[in-house]
Amino acid sequence: MGLSLNKHLAKLVVASAGVPVSPGYLITEIKYLKKCNLTYPLFVKPVSEGTGKGITEKSLVHSSVELLKMVEWILAEFRQPALVEEYLPGREFTVGIVGHGEEATPIGGMEVITADNLPYSVEVKENYQNYCKYKPLDADIIAECKSVALNAWKALDAVDAGRVDLKADRNGRICFIEANPLAGLNPVHSDLPILSRMYGIEYQTLMEMIMKAAIKRIKG
Repeated sequence: MGLSLNKHLAKLVVASAGVPVSPGYLITEIKYLKKCNLTYPLFVKPVSEGTGKGITEKSLVHSSVELLKMVEWILAEFRQPALVEEYLPGREFTVGIVGHGEEATPIGGMEVITADNLPYSVEVKENYQNYCKYKPLDADIIAECKSVALNAWKALDAVDAGRVDLKADRNGRICFIEANPLAGLNPVHSDLPILSRMYGIEYQTLMEMIMKAAIKRIKG
């Protein structure tokens, strides 16, 4: 959890395992902005928040002025470093995983389509009926999504169940964004139960799969 919830550290570990990621830079103080030589547009977010916290329409920046304002806000508002990444303009996906290590299995995934290309922020997630459209992974992309997600999950040594968020770069390559090792399990609103139902896995069955995976891991 400590590793996965730090988006910068998680990316370093995942990238070292050969999983594609977007180039990024961690800003702990404003003075380090001058060392950030990434290609615009950029996406800026807190390094250790979940559920889309700290992500707004201003997270996508196109200039050094916009970048400075966003980084200053994150440092002051969240009192933690800002993660600056080259923006991934392609389609967005999330894949559900159950299990640990070699026992881990992708159980399905979905594409996340937001109205007017809004960032998938906490506000958008909480009002997904109005702002989002979810659809099962297309046949031409499902194998790549599952492979990237599973390799990231294994690299992070994540356990039992969760989600891996992905996005395509400008060339269509699927890249790791972040892992959610403690994914929400609200039967109506949470992404993992929603995507599971798309593949015929009802909520009770999903809970049983998670518990069986945990018991098997604990018993060794």
